Amino acid sequence: MEISDMAGMAVQMSQRNYREGLSLMMIKQAAESEKQLANMLETLMVRQQPDPRFKMSVYA
Repeated sequence: MEISDMAGMAVQMSQRNYREGLSLMMIKQAAESEKQLANMLETLMVRQQPDPRFKMSVYA
């Protein structure tokens, strides 16, 4: 195997590792965004709970 072949393989491996790292980072960012969205929705739902003093359905 020639040096240029080994250098080419090293570059390909480096690029693959970079892409995998980038993909993992994007997955983590997406998960964090979903977590933030879920927290916001939970907050909104808690705020919109019907007042227990009134006996009316909000689903009617």
